[in-house]
Amino acid sequence: MAPEDIVGKTAYELFPDEADHYYEDDLEVMKSGKPKLGIVEQLQISSGEKIWVQTDKVPYRDEQDNITGLIVFVIDITNRKKAEIVIKEMNQSLEEMVYVTSHDLQVPLISMAGQSF
Repeated sequence: MAPEDIVGKTAYELFPDEADHYYEDDLEVMKSGKPKLGIVEQLQISSGEKIWVQTDKVPYRDEQDNITGLIVFVIDITNRKKAEIVIKEMNQSLEEMVYVTSHDLQVPLISMAGQSF
């Protein structure tokens, strides 16, 4: 999203379906004082496209060490997730090929082992 599409808007305006979940998660970080790092989730952006993001939420503390907000980093990892899917599919195809090849090689060996020379 472009900065002008985000600035001044709430999560309820940007992500109405997920806003309650984000709000509860933010409150948990603020109450516990512990960051949440590496949250990976899929979300739908304003264009309707679904993307994958990784989010880190860190409590923001004032000079008196009081938690007054959050610092949130969101990184689009859609390309990484797509690559992981391709790799997983390729690994599955490779495993199937190894199984078939192993089976095809075992049949002649078993036949040869059963013959007397």
